[in-house]
Amino acid sequence: MTTGSNMVLVIRQDSTGSRIMTPNSSYKFAGGSKTLSTAANAIDIISVFYDGTTYYAVLTKGFA
Repeated sequence: MTTGSNMVLVIRQDSTGSRIMTPNSSYKFAGGSKTLSTAANAIDIISVFYDGTTYYAVLTKGFA
């Protein structure tokens, strides 16, 4: 990513669920929350901003 850019990741569990994904460890998550939903068909969204040094991320969980 280039300095000042944004990215949105949409992560969807399949109909079985319980899949695990570990977000990049260099991301700093608002509130420290980075555990993704594991329910079947759950949708999580990670919004990321890069300031040239740090990736700032916000995780919104549990869309169905």
